[in-house]
Amino acid sequence: MKTFKYFLSILLFVTAVISCNEDELGSLDFVSTAVAPTNLTVLLDVTPDNTGLVTITPNSEGAVSYTITLGDDTAEAVTIKQGENIQHVYAEGDYVMKVVAIGITGLKTELVKPFAVSFDPPEFVVFPVPVNDKATSKQVNVKVLAEEVKNAISFDVYFGEVADETPVTKTVGDEASHVYTEPGLYTIKIVLKGAAIETVEYIIEDFEVTEILQPLTAALTPSRLEANVVSIFSDAYTNVAVSEWNPGWGQSTVLSSFDVDGDNILKYDYLNYTGIVTSYDNPTDLSAMEYVHFDYWTNEGTQVAFKIVNTSQPDGDPLKESEVVTLTTEFGKWVSVDIALTDFTTDMSGVTQFVISSTGETVFMDNIYFWKEPSEVVSALLYDDFEGNGNIDTWFGDDCGMDNIFTNQFSDINNNSATVLKYTDAGGTYANVRFDAPSKFDLASDSKFSLKIYVPTSSVSGTQPKQISLKLQDGTASEPWVLQTEIIKTIVFDQWQTVTFDFATDVTAGQPDPLNRTDFDRVVLQVNGEGNGDTVTAYIDDFNYGIDTGSGGGGTSPIEGTWKLAPEEKALLVGSTAGDIWWFNSIEDLTTRACIFDDTYVFNADGSFNNVLGSDTWLEAWQGTADACGTPVAPHDGSASATYEYNTAAGTVTINGIGAYLGISKVINDAELTNPANAPASITYNVTLSDNDNTMNLEILVGGGNVWYFKLVRDGVITPPPPSNGTQIDFPVDFESSTVDYTLTDFGGNASSVIVDPNDANNMLAKVIKTNTAATWAGTTIGTDAGFATNIPITLINSKMSVRVWSPEAGTPIRLKIEDSNDVTHTCETETNTTVVGWETIEFDFANQAPGTELLSVGLSFGWVYNKASIFFNFGTDGATAGEKTYYFDDVLFIQ
Repeated sequence: MKTFKYFLSILLFVTAVISCNEDELGSLDFVSTAVAPTNLTVLLDVTPDNTGLVTITPNSEGAVSYTITLGDDTAEAVTIKQGENIQHVYAEGDYVMKVVAIGITGLKTELVKPFAVSFDPPEFVVFPVPVNDKATSKQVNVKVLAEEVKNAISFDVYFGEVADETPVTKTVGDEASHVYTEPGLYTIKIVLKGAAIETVEYIIEDFEVTEILQPLTAALTPSRLEANVVSIFSDAYTNVAVSEWNPGWGQSTVLSSFDVDGDNILKYDYLNYTGIVTSYDNPTDLSAMEYVHFDYWTNEGTQVAFKIVNTSQPDGDPLKESEVVTLTTEFGKWVSVDIALTDFTTDMSGVTQFVISSTGETVFMDNIYFWKEPSEVVSALLYDDFEGNGNIDTWFGDDCGMDNIFTNQFSDINNNSATVLKYTDAGGTYANVRFDAPSKFDLASDSKFSLKIYVPTSSVSGTQPKQISLKLQDGTASEPWVLQTEIIKTIVFDQWQTVTFDFATDVTAGQPDPLNRTDFDRVVLQVNGEGNGDTVTAYIDDFNYGIDTGSGGGGTSPIEGTWKLAPEEKALLVGSTAGDIWWFNSIEDLTTRACIFDDTYVFNADGSFNNVLGSDTWLEAWQGTADACGTPVAPHDGSASATYEYNTAAGTVTINGIGAYLGISKVINDAELTNPANAPASITYNVTLSDNDNTMNLEILVGGGNVWYFKLVRDGVITPPPPSNGTQIDFPVDFESSTVDYTLTDFGGNASSVIVDPNDANNMLAKVIKTNTAATWAGTTIGTDAGFATNIPITLINSKMSVRVWSPEAGTPIRLKIEDSNDVTHTCETETNTTVVGWETIEFDFANQAPGTELLSVGLSFGWVYNKASIFFNFGTDGATAGEKTYYFDDVLFIQ
């Protein structure tokens, strides 16, 4: 039966919570001994007496003090120590509180809480529903959401387990939890509180608290190589023969089979002791092994002991049997145990029995096996394709889930592997996966690591940067993170991509000069940063270090993937070896010769190569046609059965297959074709990779002292434009000055350029191509990442900008974003739709912010400045859905 009562109270309504980390030392490295405080929360507890008195209690992990800006007309911020609170009286109104947690090293974490104080009575719009926690036995959670109440700031929960109970108090939007001693029926009371004397109560009678009696998920699948394992019971390995399970030795134990998602598990009820007998006639030799591993799950057993017996030894001799006891410290979850065999005295050369004992309760066990460290030392060359090949067998998920034989659910031309590593960060503060190499890395000789990664947008929460970092550590150190070195690379979502980390050339964070370090033997991979509670699932494949990628078929080649001609001037260029230039493509050719700029060159993982030309490409007279776009002509029509060879030492790439080519089909070694029938069986190009292996510069001699140059870019990755010597861009932006740097910075799959207006030869404007591989958030920064020369003079009164835009469709959403070039977390965004096909001037009002983005009033209240702007065409729709579309814009103005 459920009953409820109503009383009246006040609102102190929380409308948003924004968190950000600030490292005062400027380091990108979060290390355990020097990190900003984490899990920062603040409890706002309103006293129900019509005074507006609020008790403010901040809490976090790693803070020693807090600075609180109260948000009203109080001039000075208040500083308190960890564990303390303050009280403050608020009048009715809207406020923005800022809480800064300060760690022992001075690193800070900031939390901003906009809220409103009202003396209107509180109200349950939707009644909260207590729930049994899915992972922790006998734990009940109560969450009161802001949208489900009115005029309330905090709530008390009486869980009803004891008389005269002290309630659990939480701010609306947070979750209250309690672990009961016993399962059963309980009365739970939830009190919604405000500043008024009255309160609102909701009572749930006979709520059933449940006990989790068995594991709901399987234990982590072992990842050690079978060559280094002797398995007794595990689905991951071939097990030795067992002659007796739970033999009749007078025990109370009852053994039964159990499985979770197809994983076989041993279930021991009433476990006081049990035995596993291999063979008395053919004992198991464990003398080469170094550890015993097992996983167990129990709700009540206080210890699990493991005994190893060699029955050939005499009674009383330590060589016959020995036992190690593991005390249970965690209940209701899988616990992994690894015990060094040096802790046992048993003669491991002829083991016949294993004895497992506990305290008479139910214990589930899985993955009982013996293992050793890899015996063969890999000379700093490591590879894992997660399909049983390679030499990495120590993968480990730290603060996150890991499955390194997970079915590839996103198989495509860029990665058709059957299995990959699944990385599941469910909100772990320092979530990562890692492995230890069997020998130290020699970065002076081999400095490159690479991997493939896929991150589905649907798996991501929060606003963390789209990135993967690779950290190198000394795995033998007690605190390996202290002296680590890190490379961070930007990634895109919803596609497989190859990411390369080069400690010789890439920017590193943490300890400098990695090439002279000789103590690194641990690799740590981390997706979307650390020090946050956001979630992300990533899929990782084909990890390698120092592999010779001399040919397309061996290892992971740095050119593997899909490439296009760079959408810019001089992507195609011919001249003399002396430096003279005979011809190059213009910006206008991106339109007039669009059919060649959308061709792709695909280097597959298996060493095969494809020209993907679509329905048309650029044709010339030597192919029997006019110089124009047209249907591809054989053999240069993409039909070749081709392969490629990439030679890192020689700096060349060879395309094998009649009709296969890079850049322009007529260009071959030492000549230009005059007849398609003369296409050679192979073409070799000199190649140079840059921009983290995302730009490919090709060179090929065609005879007579002439040379062609082609610039390719990895499809979906837009490389930064070359620097300009012009002055920094500023308002108004009209693209007319010859002395201003009108660089446009694309991201997410856009391709932009400044061109002559097709309809007015006296006007310059910006052209934006949202490609068919563009993300939903693809955009263009108006200028470089440095932004405008002066700050945008925006206020709550003068809050508008205008842009003249051309769109091929009416109703197209266009978003404009302003931000601080020195702090990209300080942003404001607004959005409006086009109303016509063609040109129109659109007004953007930042006082009317886009849903889910920061209020202009919040930013201005904290003194944020804005000096950078980005424009997003057809925001919210990706290129694959909309198809490639072209937009134009001009005359970016601030309205005063």
